[in-house]
Amino acid sequence: MNRQRWYAAGVVLVGVALIPVIAHEGHDHAAPAGATFDLNAPRVLSEQTARVIGLEVAEVDFGVVEEVVRLGGIVRAAPDRVQLVASGVGGMVLDVHVQLADRVRAGQPLIDIVSPELANMVSRIEQARAEHERLGAHMVEARASLEQTRTQLAVVEEQARLAEAELARLESGADAVNANVISQKRAQAVQARGQVTNVGLAITQIQRELESRGRQLEASAKAIAASERMVELVRATPGLSPASGTLGDELGRVRLAATRDGTVTRRDVWPGQGVSSGESLLHVVDYSVVQIDGELPESLVGRFGGATGQEVRIRTGNTEQTRRIVGTGRVLAVSPLVNAVKRTAHLVIEAPNPDGSLREGMYVELHVVLRQAADAVVVPASAVLTEGPMHFVFVEEDGVYVKHDIVPGVRDDRFVEVLDGLVPGDRVVVRGAYALTQLRAPGAEEAPADDHGRGHSH
Repeated sequence: MNRQRWYAAGVVLVGVALIPVIAHEGHDHAAPAGATFDLNAPRVLSEQTARVIGLEVAEVDFGVVEEVVRLGGIVRAAPDRVQLVASGVGGMVLDVHVQLADRVRAGQPLIDIVSPELANMVSRIEQARAEHERLGAHMVEARASLEQTRTQLAVVEEQARLAEAELARLESGADAVNANVISQKRAQAVQARGQVTNVGLAITQIQRELESRGRQLEASAKAIAASERMVELVRATPGLSPASGTLGDELGRVRLAATRDGTVTRRDVWPGQGVSSGESLLHVVDYSVVQIDGELPESLVGRFGGATGQEVRIRTGNTEQTRRIVGTGRVLAVSPLVNAVKRTAHLVIEAPNPDGSLREGMYVELHVVLRQAADAVVVPASAVLTEGPMHFVFVEEDGVYVKHDIVPGVRDDRFVEVLDGLVPGDRVVVRGAYALTQLRAPGAEEAPADDHGRGHSH
């Protein structure tokens, strides 16, 4: 028991002995003599320090400040600038002339395909045309035969009429003739009338044949038109070369070309691969203009009633050093629907992208301009810092940088309106202002040193 008491007493003594050491380690080292972190203390910088922090100063002036709404957005390909390369007929891939990420020009060959299906179509059309011509020739012959037979009919009808008139005269007894002559004339009249009947039947037969061949000719024409329409649909495939179908010496060879300048973003085809009609083979996208999809909070939808056509500034980067405006766009539309889960409406923005800095899938900041306030005293947003509820800037006065509290007004992504605290002509720090808050400023008294000369205050 005594041993346990002595052990506990020893632990207490060791702990008491360590208290000064722990307290000593927990103190901050005192600032060097003549330096302080007081924000209100003026700063004097050497040229080297100014270069290190990238210090820039600009004069306060009148300008335009805008009311903006800041949103996030995702860059997408504009739907009307995407070419899905597909063949209108099935076949086998002969050659692919591009690789993934290749830049292509409108009209540039992309894929060659041999299509037995198209070859059969073209062959059947040629056969149908030959049959149509044969039927047409028979129609011409039949019409000529009909005209000839009608002429013959007129002749035999006249002959029959004369024979019947002669018979009637003889039978009337005007001339004294014997019965054998009358009988002979009657036979001739009956024979002439029989010829008229036979020629009439021949004409009917020829007319029926003409009608039949006419129907065949019409059906043949419709079949040719249908086949040609199918080939036209194949030839209407976006990017299909006009020579496709009879390219080179190979009937049914298809060449697909780019319909626009762009970049190959997807390739799903290789030489020797079989493809079917309508199957997507390549994607070619023109990124010179992109679409940005933003999400507008439900609480702000009411303010975007007339936002169509409004300017949108687009920024990239997630730090002060990397954030920059990469372009401007225009609001195309605000969706009339609100997502029931996210409580946001879809905002569609179109933006030129001539240098390709906006890549599909990239996250960007969107600053939609709602209104402007002109003739305001403004400073760049990068110049304004905060300390609790207060806003301040650093003003250069004869080489010394002094903190000035300001009253801000309207603020956008570029400028802040200053209602009080600055006047036009003041020179404010527009870059490196935050770094100034981290620099020790001259003017503090030297802290007293402890017994060991380490500058600690206990």
